[in-house]
Amino acid sequence: MLCPNCDADISPEILRAKRSMPVKGEPVEVDDRFLRCPVCSEEWSEEGFDVAAEAYRIYRDAHGLLQPVEIRAFRKRLGLTQEELAKLLGWSEATVNRYEKGALQDRSHDLALKMAGTNEGLRTLLESRKDALPSKKWMRLWNSSPSHSASLADIMTPEQSEWTGFQLYSPAKIKALIGFF
Repeated sequence: MLCPNCDADISPEILRAKRSMPVKGEPVEVDDRFLRCPVCSEEWSEEGFDVAAEAYRIYRDAHGLLQPVEIRAFRKRLGLTQEELAKLLGWSEATVNRYEKGALQDRSHDLALKMAGTNEGLRTLLESRKDALPSKKWMRLWNSSPSHSASLADIMTPEQSEWTGFQLYSPAKIKALIGFF
């Protein structure tokens, strides 16, 4: 490898150091990786290592936010383009693109993505945005996300069993009740 400063053919030292990066006003400790030339002591970032992306990754982990790879995998699992997911969520395509490429999403967008990842949340989105997707894709998603929500009647109607006080008709009890009066 050639040193970018002195052009010497070298095997650079690989160095690591803790570095504090502010993310949304919060300090995030990142293990920075960089190289040093043994000839001229020039230091430069390790190729392919992005300190800001690593700080965002750590911040997302600490705050329970989805990582870009998870957002992309979710969209692909649904079989949607960035544009289609954006329309379904009521966002711009650029927003979905930025999140998949590593931009830090706000909590409300993260929550919307997580809710869309549930069957009930996806069905709610599909119901409210029937025109957001081509009809075949809409129908495929609708059919692939079964509704697990119970209706109010299902919740309010108790199961009929002796444990809930329900008993089948008993002539003996009716006779005893009439004889009581």
